[in-house]
Parts: sequence; C-alpha cells; structure tokens
Amino acid sequence: MKITMLGTGRAVVTECYNTCFVLRERDAPLSSEKYFLIDGGSGGTILTQLKRVSINWKDIKDIFVTHRHMDHILGIIWMLRMICQAMKQKEYEGSVRIYGHDEVIHILKKTADMLLTKKETCFIGKNVKLIEVKDGEEKEIIDHKVCFFDIHSSKAKQFGFRIMLDDSNWLTCCGDEPCNETVEKYAANSKWLLHEAFCLDGDAERFRPYEKHHSTVKDACEKAEEVSVRNLLLYHTEDTDILRRKERYKEEGKKYFSGRLFIPDDLETIDLSDHDILFTERENTMNDQQRLEAFEKMLDNVRKEYDSIQRQMDDLKEKGKTKSATYRQLMGRKMTYQSLISMYEVYGLL
Repeated sequence: MKITMLGTGRAVVTECYNTCFVLRERDAPLSSEKYFLIDGGSGGTILTQLKRVSINWKDIKDIFVTHRHMDHILGIIWMLRMICQAMKQKEYEGSVRIYGHDEVIHILKKTADMLLTKKETCFIGKNVKLIEVKDGEEKEIIDHKVCFFDIHSSKAKQFGFRIMLDDSNWLTCCGDEPCNETVEKYAANSKWLLHEAFCLDGDAERFRPYEKHHSTVKDACEKAEEVSVRNLLLYHTEDTDILRRKERYKEEGKKYFSGRLFIPDDLETIDLSDHDILFTERENTMNDQQRLEAFEKMLDNVRKEYDSIQRQMDDLKEKGKTKSATYRQLMGRKMTYQSLISMYEVYGLL
C-alpha cells in the first residue's frame, strides 16, 4: 500500500494545500490501483492535486470525511458534484461510497440538496452511497479492514480510523487533533501513525496550537514514542517556512522519537511497505535478494517521483507561476532526484 499526500497544511495556508491524502492499493503488478480518499481540503483544488499525481477522480470509489471543518469537507462537496454530474452523463462507472459520522453525512446531504440539481441529486442514495459510520464500526475498504473511531474532540465531532495493512500491521490516522487517551488504544504499536503537528515547539507562542487543540512537533513525537509507533508521519502544519519545513521539523522530531519520521510535502508518495525492516535493518540481516528487491523498488520510485515533479513544474510554468514558493520547492526536489539518477548512471545501473 502507498500513501499520496494531496495536501499537508492547516486550514489557513497559501504555500500548500489543506491536509488530505489517498491510500493506494494494487492487488497484483498488472492490476489497476484502488483508492481510498481521506478528506478533500477546502475546495476545487482537490481536483488539481489529483491530476498532478495522475489519479483520475473517476477511479476513486471510497471516500472518508473525518469531520465538518471547511478545510476538510469542502473538497468533498466538489467531488460529490463532479461524480453526480458524471453519473448524469453516464461517464462514471459503478458506485462511490462516502463514509462519515452522522453530522458529516447530514451536511453532505443538505449541501447537495441546496447546490446541486435534482437530476444530479437523484443519484444520492443509489450509486452515490452516503454511509454513516459509528464509533468502533468496521468496514472492508480497498480489500483491507478499516475500523472507524470517535476521537472525542471538544471542537467538532471527529472520527479517525485504523486500517490493517496485513495480519499484524496497521496504520492509524488520528484526524487533525492530538492522540488522546481514547485514541491511544488504536494508535499503540502502529506500524504507521498519521498525526497533526501544527508548528515547532519553539514557535508555540507565535502560533498558539493549544488554543486550537493542536500539537507541536515535540508533542506529537513524544506521544508516538510513548505508544511504541514505528513510523510517524506529521501533517496539518503551518506554512510560513515551507521550503525548510521538512528539514526543521525532522531536526526537532528526532530528539523525541526514535522510529522513522516523515514530514511529506504536498503530492509526495510514500510506499508504506518499504519500511518493514525498520529494526532488522539496523542489525544488517537483509539477504542479497532482499537488498536487490529494495534497490529495484527505490530506483523505480526515484524515477516515478522525478517524472511527477517535472509534470508539476511544467503545469506551473504554463500558468506563469515560476516565481511561486511551490515552484521553488519542486525545483529543489527535482535537483535532489536528478542527482540520484545521475549516480545510478555513473555506476552503470541505468
């Protein structure tokens, strides 16, 4: 399974998109991918982000909305509009399932009734299935067992989820609030924990994360260490220093978390199965076949990521946005991947 971050920012950001992501699963090498979209950010940019990572929104059949805040649900309203219109024009195959707790489902229904035509809303309840989930309820999504849970937020009702990656490993998403006592039973011993990190600990006075029920990087890393998480992915951040965010957040986080720490950029894809050897790797127990497979997988990911970055830069160039922070960020990432590819060429591996 892979995760593609469509957005990594908090509600009010301009240098990145609001936090939302896609879990991607492929049953066999030649089979098509299955997608599980979590939240949609604050608007129609969700469609742009999907296009930039080469995901056709018509192929997304499972969606989960964590809560009703604008920076999470409005993008799903756009998805709902596009899907209903495509169904009306007979350009969308099969059904789509949108999961959420009772408040989310109510908002989606009411908003659709207010903004869409009757020729579009007629699909809701038929091929567009709005599915209410309850605390502790389990569903089968993209061929994996998913358990939804109430995080007991004091702001707005919010659910997180845990998805089984295999028989003994799981990924836990806490939503966009700190992992509290209620959530700990799901997060404990997770192979992957997705956790918000509003700002650095040293910037807490400036950004006031606690007033908004959010964490600092230090808080998130200390909690992940406490509940024995192996891989920690931080998102839902401020964006005032987006070009150095990854570097600065990692520097602070590694002081408090001993596992692997990820601070992804928008549109970055991470292979969740690449990190099975977190502890055995340190003991140098990989055999030659495992090393070869790991090398081939890394090379394939490097080339795909380089091509994806180039497409994104070309898109921004066409729009005249070569002086934007996003373009500069992509340029830096491109140079990194270009350097890696050059090293492969130097040693005759390409």
